[in-house]
Amino acid sequence: MKKKFLSLALALTLCSGTVTAFGFDINVTLNSNSVTFADQEPVIKDGRTLVPLRGVLEEMGVKVTYIDEIKTVSMEKGSTGASVKIGDDTLTVNSQETKLDVAPEIINDRTMVPIRAIAEAFGATVGWNDETKTVEITMPAEEASLEKGDVKLEAGDAAFYSKATELWSLKSADGVELLNVTLVYPSLNGRTVMDGNINAYMAESAQTMADKYIEQNKAVLEDEAQKLGKDFRTNSIYVSFEDIYQNETDGILSYLTTFMVDTAGAHPVTYGYGTTIDMENGAEVSVSEIANADGESAITDVQRAVNYLRDEIAENPDKYLEGAAKYLDENTAGNYGCYFGKDKLIIFAAAGSIAPYSSGMLKFEVPLK
Repeated sequence: MKKKFLSLALALTLCSGTVTAFGFDINVTLNSNSVTFADQEPVIKDGRTLVPLRGVLEEMGVKVTYIDEIKTVSMEKGSTGASVKIGDDTLTVNSQETKLDVAPEIINDRTMVPIRAIAEAFGATVGWNDETKTVEITMPAEEASLEKGDVKLEAGDAAFYSKATELWSLKSADGVELLNVTLVYPSLNGRTVMDGNINAYMAESAQTMADKYIEQNKAVLEDEAQKLGKDFRTNSIYVSFEDIYQNETDGILSYLTTFMVDTAGAHPVTYGYGTTIDMENGAEVSVSEIANADGESAITDVQRAVNYLRDEIAENPDKYLEGAAKYLDENTAGNYGCYFGKDKLIIFAAAGSIAPYSSGMLKFEVPLK
């Protein structure tokens, strides 16, 4: 009987004009997590829930400022700005005004605001669970945003190409820079009809490396930034092209692409990718298709490099890490490869793969016959 009486009393209260309902607990959850209030619980007025100013909104990531001189609450999150005034039933959101069913007010020296309208203004969904007397607020998951700067061109080291640079920045939803990206790649100056296609290919290869890394690591970076707070250090990746060699007689462009990742650890990790392009059709080709450099044919450039490095380690074991030969066979992606230079084939091994990281990227020059 007591429970029924309380329910009836509540119903009468909610229907009786401007009476504020106290005397029972009103719960608030944000994305299914309970929100606690220090010294003033939520109340219901005219069928609308009022909550302490800073309780829920700051949990939602909204920056809240109370301007006492004009009795106004200013709220900001991302591109959304909102404000309400004590005793005024107007909510202003990005300069657009809407009427509230109940105005904000002061209760027990605490500023109380109508949570539904304000939470919805910042993208939340708000529901009421009558059985548990709970205001259920759901904020959509916020994702990091990637800002890509314009491509900047400047003269390169040779007359036939320029240097293109792109700067990207991956930021969390609350503005923390998670990752900065630098892409530096050559841009041919139109000396052949295929230059445009080759330029697009080189730019896309650099961009794809960065995009893949971001896709695979974005969630981890967001999680780390949230856990570490002010101790989080921005990560970085740097993609560049080295040893650019163009042989107009053979019609090839050959180079080494390096992909460096700095996760704020002991030292960055650097990968390498050897590439040779047929300048007549813009297609990537292997060493086997261009030159029978060591009597082998129809093998990949990575396997060609591994074969060479295996012999090198066997002949000079003291120069390399213990277990280098085993590592050589078990870890190939991004660690070894080859590309052309003038009258030579360059075999490379990424820094830290088979020799100490301090040795840098290892390069071995094999004369072409």
